[in-house]
Amino acid sequence: MAWLTFDRKNFEVIRGTPHRFASSTGVVRTFCADCGTPLTYASDKTPSTIDITTISFDEASLFPPTQEEWVSHKLEWEAIDATRTQYPGDPPE
Repeated sequence: MAWLTFDRKNFEVIRGTPHRFASSTGVVRTFCADCGTPLTYASDKTPSTIDITTISFDEASLFPPTQEEWVSHKLEWEAIDATRTQYPGDPPE
């Protein structure tokens, strides 16, 4: 799944109320309670940023991926795009 990372101070939900749940210690995820679309990921490890799923944008094609993270967890059949920077886990800060 593709994500975009933004400063939390520059992010606001302007319509609806996402359903929130703590998926693990220090992590809160949100999703649409009506359709189930994943929306955000916020971690205490990176308190100034929030990750937003690209599929939740009206114009997702405006945000093509530039890197691939967590490639160490990819499924066997997933192709890696060699033109993008790749990280086995989180990229360095």
